[in-house]
Amino acid sequence: MIRAILLTLLLSVAAFGQFGFGVGIKGGAPLSDAITVAENPVSVVTAGRSDYVIGPYFELRLPFHLAVEVDALTSTLNWQESADIFASQTSARAWSFPVLAKYRFGHGLLKPYVMAGPSFGKLTSISQVTNFITGSSSSSQTPVSLASTGNTGFTFGGGLEIKILFLRVAPEVRFTRWGSNNFAEGVSNILSTNQNQGQFLIGLGF
Repeated sequence: MIRAILLTLLLSVAAFGQFGFGVGIKGGAPLSDAITVAENPVSVVTAGRSDYVIGPYFELRLPFHLAVEVDALTSTLNWQESADIFASQTSARAWSFPVLAKYRFGHGLLKPYVMAGPSFGKLTSISQVTNFITGSSSSSQTPVSLASTGNTGFTFGGGLEIKILFLRVAPEVRFTRWGSNNFAEGVSNILSTNQNQGQFLIGLGF
């Protein structure tokens, strides 16, 4: 009995020794527009493009080249709409929280990897300011075009991890397919969020 207990403890310690934790930051730029705009005869809509994506990541390293990565990435959304009687400007902060299963290839300082898993999206700091030709204005945190502040999707991608002393540098490309639109304006979808989004990111971590 004692030998069995000691053997179990030794195996547990050996298994736990193969686990590791990583933490760092990822930053980069989107590869696609966050907002899709269609032409319409009523107003002119111009969507701005986010210049950056940034946020921390946490990683649980498992045996057999496996890992689980959780990110908290943020970017911005903004667009302007103008018509004969009004002009409005809308902005929001977009958050995405991917939970990714990751597999690394090889054993050297250069390790290609692939990853995939669900993503959870959230919009915060939503603001819309509208100015009318009468000189009056209005502001709202719940624009008419707002369909939902939350979203779920699926993310997949790959990259190359480069180990330099204690630092891990990892350029990667990832794509996310979101399940629904956060914004949708008009029956013909004059304005909507892009459900297919790509990102180029560089991770710096330990």
